[in-house]
Amino acid sequence: MEAIGNTLALSVSTQSHMRRLGLAGKATSFNEDIFRNINFLYSVALDKVVHLPFSYLMDKYRYDVFDGKVPIEKLNAKWWEAVKKFQGICSPLPRTEEDFDAGAKFHIPADQPYIKYFVAGILQFQIHKALCTAAGHAGPLSECDIDGSAAAGKLLEDVMELGSSVPWQAALEKLTGSTRMDAGPMLEYFEPLSDWLDQDNAQWGTTLGWGLGSDTVCGQGGEADISAKPDKPEPAGPTKPDGPGPGKPDNHGPPKPGGNGDKPHNAAEEIHEVKPGTDAPKPAPEKPIANGLGKQNGPAGKPHDAAAEVHEVKPGPDGPASRPVHAHRPRG
Repeated sequence: MEAIGNTLALSVSTQSHMRRLGLAGKATSFNEDIFRNINFLYSVALDKVVHLPFSYLMDKYRYDVFDGKVPIEKLNAKWWEAVKKFQGICSPLPRTEEDFDAGAKFHIPADQPYIKYFVAGILQFQIHKALCTAAGHAGPLSECDIDGSAAAGKLLEDVMELGSSVPWQAALEKLTGSTRMDAGPMLEYFEPLSDWLDQDNAQWGTTLGWGLGSDTVCGQGGEADISAKPDKPEPAGPTKPDGPGPGKPDNHGPPKPGGNGDKPHNAAEEIHEVKPGTDAPKPAPEKPIANGLGKQNGPAGKPHDAAAEVHEVKPGPDGPASRPVHAHRPRG
Protein backbone atom coordinates (compact mmCIF):
# COMPACT_ATOMS: atom_id res chain seq x y z
CA MET A 1 0.00 0.00 0.00
CA GLU A 2 2.93 2.35 0.70
CA ALA A 3 4.18 1.92 -2.87
CA ILE A 4 0.70 2.38 -4.40
CA GLY A 5 0.13 5.66 -2.58
CA ASN A 6 3.54 6.97 -3.62
CA THR A 7 2.87 5.93 -7.21
CA LEU A 8 -0.25 8.07 -7.42
CA ALA A 9 1.66 11.00 -5.94
CA LEU A 10 4.18 10.78 -8.82
CA SER A 11 1.40 11.56 -11.29
CA VAL A 12 -0.43 14.32 -9.46
CA SER A 13 2.78 16.23 -8.71
CA THR A 14 3.91 16.60 -12.34
CA GLN A 15 4.14 20.03 -13.94
CA SER A 16 1.50 19.14 -16.53
CA HIS A 17 -0.97 18.07 -13.84
CA MET A 18 -0.36 21.25 -11.87
CA ARG A 19 -0.92 23.38 -14.98
CA ARG A 20 -4.14 21.55 -15.74
CA LEU A 21 -5.41 22.36 -12.25
CA GLY A 22 -4.32 25.98 -12.60
CA LEU A 23 -1.71 25.63 -9.84
CA ALA A 24 1.26 26.38 -12.12
CA GLY A 25 1.69 28.73 -15.04
CA LYS A 26 3.11 27.92 -18.44
CA ALA A 27 6.81 28.43 -19.03
CA THR A 28 7.62 31.57 -21.00
CA SER A 29 10.59 30.00 -22.80
CA PHE A 30 12.11 26.64 -23.68
CA ASN A 31 14.98 27.15 -21.23
CA GLU A 32 12.60 28.06 -18.42
CA ASP A 33 10.65 24.85 -19.05
CA ILE A 34 13.88 22.81 -18.87
CA PHE A 35 14.99 24.35 -15.59
CA ARG A 36 11.54 24.04 -14.09
CA ASN A 37 11.67 20.33 -14.81
CA ILE A 38 15.22 20.02 -13.40
CA ASN A 39 14.21 21.84 -10.21
CA PHE A 40 11.13 19.64 -9.92
CA LEU A 41 13.19 16.46 -10.29
CA TYR A 42 15.74 17.78 -7.80
CA SER A 43 13.03 18.28 -5.17
CA VAL A 44 11.62 14.79 -5.81
CA ALA A 45 15.11 13.26 -5.56
CA LEU A 46 15.75 14.97 -2.22
CA ASP A 47 12.58 13.34 -0.96
CA LYS A 48 12.84 9.86 -2.46
CA VAL A 49 16.45 9.11 -3.39
CA VAL A 50 17.96 10.56 -0.23
CA HIS A 51 15.53 8.52 1.88
CA LEU A 52 16.64 5.17 0.45
CA PRO A 53 19.92 4.77 2.40
CA PHE A 54 18.20 5.82 5.61
CA SER A 55 15.33 3.37 5.19
CA TYR A 56 17.88 0.63 4.45
CA LEU A 57 20.16 1.25 7.42
CA MET A 58 17.24 1.50 9.86
CA ASP A 59 16.41 -2.20 9.63
CA LYS A 60 19.99 -3.28 8.98
CA TYR A 61 20.92 -1.74 12.32
CA ARG A 62 17.98 -3.47 14.04
CA TYR A 63 18.86 -6.85 12.54
CA ASP A 64 22.52 -6.44 13.51
CA VAL A 65 21.45 -5.77 17.09
CA PHE A 66 19.27 -8.91 17.07
CA ASP A 67 22.11 -10.97 15.58
CA GLY A 68 24.56 -9.82 18.23
CA LYS A 69 26.76 -7.97 15.71
CA VAL A 70 26.21 -4.76 17.66
CA PRO A 71 27.45 -5.07 21.25
CA ILE A 72 25.25 -3.51 23.90
CA GLU A 73 28.14 -1.32 25.05
CA LYS A 74 28.45 0.12 21.50
CA LEU A 75 24.83 0.72 20.54
CA ASN A 76 25.34 4.39 19.80
CA ALA A 77 28.79 4.10 18.24
CA LYS A 78 27.59 1.43 15.80
CA TRP A 79 24.55 3.54 14.90
CA TRP A 80 26.70 6.51 13.88
CA GLU A 81 29.11 4.18 12.10
CA ALA A 82 26.21 2.96 9.92
CA VAL A 83 24.87 6.49 9.36
CA LYS A 84 28.31 7.63 8.24
CA LYS A 85 28.78 4.65 5.93
CA PHE A 86 25.42 4.75 4.14
CA GLN A 87 24.46 8.43 4.37
CA GLY A 88 27.78 10.24 4.71
CA ILE A 89 26.55 11.99 7.85
CA CYS A 90 28.32 12.46 11.16
CA SER A 91 27.05 13.69 14.47
CA PRO A 92 27.33 17.48 14.77
CA LEU A 93 28.25 17.09 18.45
CA PRO A 94 30.32 14.57 20.37
CA ARG A 95 28.19 11.61 21.48
CA THR A 96 28.75 8.84 24.02
CA GLU A 97 27.12 5.56 25.00
CA GLU A 98 25.09 7.54 27.48
CA ASP A 99 23.13 8.66 24.39
CA PHE A 100 20.93 6.46 22.21
CA ASP A 101 20.39 8.48 19.04
CA ALA A 102 18.86 5.62 17.08
CA GLY A 103 15.96 5.71 19.50
CA ALA A 104 15.01 9.17 18.26
CA LYS A 105 13.24 7.38 15.40
CA PHE A 106 10.00 5.88 16.69
CA HIS A 107 10.38 2.60 14.79
CA ILE A 108 13.55 1.64 16.71
CA PRO A 109 12.25 1.64 20.29
CA ALA A 110 8.78 0.50 19.16
CA ASP A 111 10.32 -2.46 17.25
CA GLN A 112 8.50 -1.54 14.03
CA PRO A 113 9.95 -2.84 10.72
CA TYR A 114 11.13 -0.08 8.41
CA ILE A 115 12.12 -2.10 5.36
CA LYS A 116 8.70 -1.54 3.79
CA TYR A 117 9.69 2.08 3.12
CA PHE A 118 12.82 0.96 1.31
CA VAL A 119 10.81 -1.50 -0.80
CA ALA A 120 8.20 1.16 -1.55
CA GLY A 121 10.94 3.55 -2.64
CA ILE A 122 11.86 1.15 -5.46
CA LEU A 123 8.45 -0.29 -6.33
CA GLN A 124 6.69 3.04 -6.77
CA PHE A 125 8.70 3.86 -9.90
CA GLN A 126 8.29 0.32 -11.24
CA ILE A 127 4.51 0.50 -10.81
CA HIS A 128 4.42 4.05 -12.16
CA LYS A 129 6.08 2.94 -15.39
CA ALA A 130 3.63 0.05 -15.80
CA LEU A 131 0.63 2.35 -15.38
CA CYS A 132 2.12 4.94 -17.74
CA THR A 133 2.60 2.24 -20.36
CA ALA A 134 -1.03 1.19 -19.94
CA ALA A 135 -2.09 4.83 -20.30
CA GLY A 136 -0.16 5.12 -23.59
CA HIS A 137 2.22 7.78 -22.31
CA ALA A 138 4.98 8.86 -24.68
CA GLY A 139 7.88 10.93 -23.41
CA PRO A 140 10.01 11.14 -20.27
CA LEU A 141 8.72 8.99 -17.42
CA SER A 142 8.99 11.96 -15.06
CA GLU A 143 6.36 13.83 -17.10
CA CYS A 144 3.76 11.03 -17.12
CA ASP A 145 0.36 11.76 -15.59
CA ILE A 146 -2.13 8.86 -15.56
CA ASP A 147 -4.98 11.08 -14.36
CA GLY A 148 -8.03 10.39 -16.54
CA SER A 149 -6.69 7.15 -18.06
CA ALA A 150 -9.32 4.40 -17.91
CA ALA A 151 -6.80 1.74 -18.96
CA ALA A 152 -4.37 2.60 -16.16
CA GLY A 153 -7.21 2.73 -13.66
CA LYS A 154 -8.53 -0.68 -14.72
CA LEU A 155 -5.10 -2.28 -14.38
CA LEU A 156 -4.63 -0.84 -10.91
CA GLU A 157 -8.13 -1.92 -9.89
CA ASP A 158 -7.56 -5.52 -11.06
CA VAL A 159 -4.41 -5.79 -8.99
CA MET A 160 -5.77 -4.10 -5.87
CA GLU A 161 -8.84 -6.34 -5.71
CA LEU A 162 -6.56 -9.39 -5.33
CA GLY A 163 -5.81 -8.27 -1.78
CA SER A 164 -3.91 -10.94 0.14
CA SER A 165 -5.35 -13.82 -1.90
CA VAL A 166 -2.06 -14.23 -3.77
CA PRO A 167 1.60 -13.64 -2.85
CA TRP A 168 2.82 -10.12 -3.48
CA GLN A 169 5.13 -11.40 -6.23
CA ALA A 170 2.08 -12.63 -8.18
CA ALA A 171 0.34 -9.27 -7.81
CA LEU A 172 3.51 -7.49 -8.92
CA GLU A 173 3.78 -9.73 -11.99
CA LYS A 174 0.17 -8.97 -12.96
CA LEU A 175 0.91 -5.27 -12.67
CA THR A 176 4.43 -4.98 -14.10
CA GLY A 177 5.07 -8.29 -15.87
CA SER A 178 7.85 -9.25 -13.45
CA THR A 179 8.03 -10.93 -10.03
CA ARG A 180 11.24 -9.09 -9.11
CA MET A 181 11.89 -5.59 -7.89
CA ASP A 182 13.62 -3.45 -10.51
CA ALA A 183 15.38 -0.13 -9.89
CA GLY A 184 15.62 0.53 -13.65
CA PRO A 185 12.41 2.63 -13.81
CA MET A 186 13.71 4.78 -10.96
CA LEU A 187 16.91 5.50 -12.89
CA GLU A 188 14.83 6.26 -15.98
CA TYR A 189 12.61 8.66 -14.04
CA PHE A 190 15.59 10.71 -12.84
CA GLU A 191 17.58 10.42 -16.09
CA PRO A 192 17.11 14.09 -17.11
CA LEU A 193 18.37 15.20 -13.69
CA SER A 194 21.23 12.70 -13.77
CA ASP A 195 22.39 13.94 -17.19
CA TRP A 196 22.23 17.56 -16.04
CA LEU A 197 24.20 16.76 -12.87
CA ASP A 198 26.86 14.93 -14.91
CA GLN A 199 27.38 18.04 -17.04
CA ASP A 200 27.28 20.46 -14.12
CA ASN A 201 29.66 18.40 -11.97
CA ALA A 202 32.09 18.07 -14.86
CA GLN A 203 31.95 21.83 -15.47
CA TRP A 204 32.72 22.71 -11.85
CA GLY A 205 35.00 19.77 -11.07
CA THR A 206 32.78 18.56 -8.24
CA THR A 207 34.01 15.57 -6.24
CA LEU A 208 31.22 13.01 -5.90
CA GLY A 209 30.39 11.00 -2.81
CA TRP A 210 32.32 10.86 0.44
CA GLY A 211 35.56 9.08 1.20
CA LEU A 212 35.17 6.67 4.10
CA GLY A 213 38.14 6.85 6.41
CA SER A 214 39.45 10.05 4.85
CA ASP A 215 39.77 13.57 6.17
CA THR A 216 36.87 14.66 3.96
CA VAL A 217 34.41 13.04 6.36
CA CYS A 218 33.64 14.82 9.63
CA GLY A 219 36.94 16.70 9.44
CA GLN A 220 38.93 13.81 10.90
CA GLY A 221 40.81 10.83 9.57
CA GLY A 222 39.78 7.22 10.08
CA GLU A 223 36.63 6.25 11.94
CA ALA A 224 34.82 9.06 13.68
CA ASP A 225 35.34 9.02 17.44
CA ILE A 226 31.85 9.96 18.59
CA SER A 227 32.77 9.44 22.21
CA ALA A 228 35.36 12.24 22.25
CA LYS A 229 34.38 14.91 24.67
CA PRO A 230 35.17 18.58 24.01
CA ASP A 231 38.34 19.86 25.63
CA LYS A 232 37.95 21.98 28.73
CA PRO A 233 38.68 25.65 28.10
CA GLU A 234 42.11 26.78 29.20
CA PRO A 235 42.11 29.04 32.29
CA ALA A 236 42.42 32.68 31.45
CA GLY A 237 45.92 34.10 31.88
CA PRO A 238 46.80 37.36 33.65
CA THR A 239 45.31 40.40 32.03
CA LYS A 240 47.54 43.01 30.53
CA PRO A 241 47.71 46.31 32.41
CA ASP A 242 45.90 49.27 30.98
CA GLY A 243 47.85 51.93 29.21
CA PRO A 244 50.95 51.81 27.00
CA GLY A 245 54.12 50.02 28.00
CA PRO A 246 57.58 51.63 28.08
CA GLY A 247 58.44 53.15 24.77
CA LYS A 248 55.06 52.26 23.19
CA PRO A 249 52.67 54.84 21.79
CA ASP A 250 49.39 55.46 23.49
CA ASN A 251 46.65 53.96 21.30
CA HIS A 252 43.84 55.79 23.06
CA GLY A 253 42.15 58.54 21.18
CA PRO A 254 40.62 58.90 17.73
CA PRO A 255 41.80 56.37 15.10
CA LYS A 256 44.48 57.46 12.66
CA PRO A 257 43.71 57.36 8.95
CA GLY A 258 46.44 54.81 8.34
CA GLY A 259 48.15 51.98 10.23
CA ASN A 260 51.81 51.02 10.27
CA GLY A 261 53.57 51.95 7.04
CA ASP A 262 51.18 51.89 4.11
CA LYS A 263 48.77 49.40 5.70
CA PRO A 264 45.27 50.93 5.96
CA HIS A 265 43.93 51.31 9.44
CA ASN A 266 41.26 48.73 10.32
CA ALA A 267 39.07 50.18 13.04
CA ALA A 268 37.26 46.86 13.52
CA GLU A 269 40.45 45.21 14.79
CA GLU A 270 40.74 47.23 17.99
CA ILE A 271 38.37 48.30 20.71
CA HIS A 272 39.36 50.92 23.25
CA GLU A 273 37.85 50.82 26.68
CA VAL A 274 38.26 54.14 28.43
CA LYS A 275 37.84 54.00 32.17
CA PRO A 276 37.16 57.15 34.17
CA GLY A 277 40.25 58.47 35.83
CA THR A 278 42.52 61.47 36.09
CA ASP A 279 44.10 60.88 32.64
CA ALA A 280 40.97 59.67 30.83
CA PRO A 281 39.65 61.97 28.09
CA LYS A 282 36.43 63.64 28.99
CA PRO A 283 33.51 63.14 26.63
CA ALA A 284 32.46 66.13 24.57
CA PRO A 285 29.30 67.94 25.63
CA GLU A 286 26.28 66.18 24.22
CA LYS A 287 23.15 67.83 22.97
CA PRO A 288 20.20 65.45 23.33
CA ILE A 289 17.56 65.28 20.64
CA ALA A 290 13.91 65.86 21.35
CA ASN A 291 13.01 62.28 22.22
CA GLY A 292 16.05 61.83 24.45
CA LEU A 293 17.06 58.50 22.87
CA GLY A 294 20.42 59.57 21.44
CA LYS A 295 22.56 62.40 20.09
CA GLN A 296 22.11 64.30 16.89
CA ASN A 297 25.76 64.54 15.93
CA GLY A 298 29.07 63.29 17.21
CA PRO A 299 32.31 65.25 17.45
CA ALA A 300 33.21 67.53 14.55
CA GLY A 301 29.74 67.39 13.11
CA LYS A 302 30.02 63.72 12.13
CA PRO A 303 26.81 61.63 12.31
CA HIS A 304 26.54 59.89 15.64
CA ASP A 305 26.93 56.10 15.57
CA ALA A 306 24.67 54.80 18.34
CA ALA A 307 25.97 51.25 17.95
CA ALA A 308 29.53 52.39 18.62
CA GLU A 309 28.90 53.61 22.16
CA VAL A 310 27.26 51.91 25.14
CA HIS A 311 26.43 53.79 28.32
CA GLU A 312 26.22 51.89 31.55
CA VAL A 313 24.70 54.06 34.27
CA LYS A 314 25.52 52.95 37.79
CA PRO A 315 23.49 54.34 40.70
CA GLY A 316 25.37 56.83 42.82
CA PRO A 317 24.89 57.74 46.43
CA ASP A 318 22.18 60.25 45.54
CA GLY A 319 20.36 58.13 42.93
CA PRO A 320 20.81 57.41 39.24
CA ALA A 321 22.45 60.76 38.43
CA SER A 322 25.99 59.40 38.72
CA ARG A 323 28.50 59.80 35.88
CA PRO A 324 28.13 57.17 33.11
CA VAL A 325 30.94 54.84 32.13
CA HIS A 326 31.72 55.08 28.38
CA ALA A 327 32.90 52.15 26.30
CA HIS A 328 34.11 53.68 23.04
CA ARG A 329 34.53 51.84 19.75
CA PRO A 330 36.75 53.85 17.35
CA ARG A 331 34.92 55.45 14.53
CA GLY A 332 36.47 55.66 11.11
